[in-house]
Amino acid sequence: LFIPLVSFEQNHNLSEYELGLYNKVISQVEFGDKKKGVKKWNNNLNVYINNPEQKKLVKEFEKIKNEINILSNSVKIVRVYKKSEANFTIYFSDRYEYSSKEKVPLNYLMNNFGFVWVYWNSRNVIYKGSMYVDISRVKSYECKKHLLREELTQSLGMLNDIEKDGSTFNQNWECSTDYSDFDRKIIKKFLNK
Repeated sequence: LFIPLVSFEQNHNLSEYELGLYNKVISQVEFGDKKKGVKKWNNNLNVYINNPEQKKLVKEFEKIKNEINILSNSVKIVRVYKKSEANFTIYFSDRYEYSSKEKVPLNYLMNNFGFVWVYWNSRNVIYKGSMYVDISRVKSYECKKHLLREELTQSLGMLNDIEKDGSTFNQNWECSTDYSDFDRKIIKKFLNK
């Protein structure tokens, strides 16, 4: 006798309003190719940190990685120490270094203090990407931590911002450094489909 513990259609206790926000987060992208559709990884994110001397941010990365891995029954975030083993790179740098190393159009970065750039195939499977936190323009350590959390979480395929105070996905500037209950619900729903 097999009794599934989790239904694939489970809404993770999302209200109708929250489900609408969830759909906006997962089905649209902020920048680049505006084709709609859900983009997801089907392999682990093997993350290389390009600027490991930023020890406080590396420590925060480990915290966020662990939180996401607890919420996910599918892909995991794994830190790697050789760029050749990575399919995702994190830069704690400025917009010029990030743009030159990752070939991200500089005009996308001029007014963004954090940014994620991912590539997907014709089946919307993400296969590589990168992100940055601008450590030269952002002075507050709390805001740097927030940007790391926001961009790393969005790199999973949840590529759009929404209007929701207190959420990691909020399009308005704020520096929350923890996931809200709403964030945890939608991350779990997204990563466990």
